[in-house]
Amino acid sequence: MGISSFIQSPAYEVMILIVPDIFQSSAGYAGKFSEAYQNASAQIYLDHEDMKEWSIKDGSKVELFTDFGEVVLIARESEEEHRGIGLMPPSVYSMRILSLDNLHPANIRRSEGEVASIREIIGK
Repeated sequence: MGISSFIQSPAYEVMILIVPDIFQSSAGYAGKFSEAYQNASAQIYLDHEDMKEWSIKDGSKVELFTDFGEVVLIARESEEEHRGIGLMPPSVYSMRILSLDNLHPANIRRSEGEVASIREIIGK
């Protein structure tokens, strides 16, 4: 176990915006506990330049945390430019960390943690 396992990645401020996602919606037809729905729900879409600046790669795990809680998600590179704003589909993952406001301040950093299953999120 190297020293890097004891050092956390730096955290960056990001505003979270909840947006509908057609792929997540269609995966929901397989069931809210299906792997397809979980994979479509546990994502955050980030701006290309933000990802580059924060050393986050498409498909890598990130920890998103607020005063309400934290979750590990999969980072996805957005096709649209939206510096400083992370886009998330409405799901148990977003409900775990957000209030009822439209934009949600949060912090994000690279993570080695595992993405929790929907059953684990609900059970917490």
